[in-house]
Amino acid sequence: MAPTTGINPTTGQAIDLGKATQAATRLDHAHDIINGLKVRLQGHAAELAANWDSKASRSFQSVFDEFNQDFQKQLQALAEMHQKLIHTKAHYESSRDQQTDIVNRVHQLINNNVNHAGTAQ
Repeated sequence: MAPTTGINPTTGQAIDLGKATQAATRLDHAHDIINGLKVRLQGHAAELAANWDSKASRSFQSVFDEFNQDFQKQLQALAEMHQKLIHTKAHYESSRDQQTDIVNRVHQLINNNVNHAGTAQ
């Protein structure tokens, strides 16, 4: 059975891989929900803009554009956190597999030497 903890390659700190996977899944889900809300808001704003032409509508559109840019930054931050969690897990699993292979090879070499040492030459 594979260990459930690992070392973050960036910080060197221990991490719980199960919790990292759960966090990545939750971040991805939150990103999808927030992006859906953003798309709905953009649709409503476009509908509003189509039927509203005044100085106030242009002011609203300007503020909404700023809001939309900030919204996009938040979505990008969620996506980056998700990718970092996935990368950390993949890096740990790759390192763990490489270390397991090395340990198995060393174990084989030791066993071969012990077996040969016990035979007459």
